Amino acid sequence: MGFGGGLEKIRWEIHEDLVVGYRAYEYIPGIDPRVDPVASRIGHVVFKNGQPYKGSPVAAYKILSHFDRQRQYNAATGEQTNILVEDTADRPWYEREYMRVDWRANQLKYYGFNVNGQIAPTRPTTGASTSAT
Repeated sequence: MGFGGGLEKIRWEIHEDLVVGYRAYEYIPGIDPRVDPVASRIGHVVFKNGQPYKGSPVAAYKILSHFDRQRQYNAATGEQTNILVEDTADRPWYEREYMRVDWRANQLKYYGFNVNGQIAPTRPTTGASTSAT
């Protein structure tokens, strides 16, 4: 992240309707008791159970569709044609290979560091287009 705000190193998590970017490091090093200080280093923070660090969310974008690209086929015979289609029915959303994301607007209105019960607000970022990823 960096367009329209501070630079963040994030880890993406894909949900059915959103792709969410979580901070990949401690905002203040050493403050989270779940972090393994021996196994962690700058740029690679891990929990004591070995899982990668997942901090607060800093970005969330709408997913317009999950799909597979495949050749169209005759449902009666199973014969393939030369036409490529976006299939959204043969497999559940979490098994599909591609997704179309609306990168135009960050869905998180506020994120930042919590200081004395106050969350530092930031503006949602806006872009220009949608794309298949």
